[in-house]
Amino acid sequence: MAKNGSRAKQLLDKIEHIEGDRFKAPPIENPVSKALNVTVSVPESIEIKMVDASVLSDYEVWGLVASISASGFVGFLVAYFQASQSNQAPYYYMTITIGVLFIISVIMTAVKRHKLRKRSKCIKLRATEILEENDNV
Repeated sequence: MAKNGSRAKQLLDKIEHIEGDRFKAPPIENPVSKALNVTVSVPESIEIKMVDASVLSDYEVWGLVASISASGFVGFLVAYFQASQSNQAPYYYMTITIGVLFIISVIMTAVKRHKLRKRSKCIKLRATEILEENDNV
C-alpha cells in the first residue's frame, strides 16, 4: 500500500503545472459592431384595453363549456345514427340533452362577450418621452 502511495506522489511530482494565462489571446474589438446600425421606432402612444376580470373569467368558463358540450353533442349524434333501431332511444334523449346544453352555453358565451365589450375601457399612454439617453450602449 505504501508503494502505491509513493508511486502516485512521484507521478504527481512529474506533472508540469501549466498556467492558463499563457494560452489566452489578447482581447480584440468586435468587427461587426461598427457595421450594424440598429434603429428602434417607438409609437407615439400605446393603447391598452382594460376589461372586467370577473366577466372575462365567466366568458372563458362558458366558452369551455360550449366547446366540451359541442364535442359531446357530435359524439352522441354519431352514436345515435350508428345505433340499431331498437337501441336508438337512449342516444336520442342524451343527444337532445347535450344539444340543448350546447345551445345554452353558446348563448351565454355570446352574452358574456357582449358584457365584456360593454364594460371595457381603453387607456392611451404616451410613449415618446425619453427618460434617459445613453450613447455608450
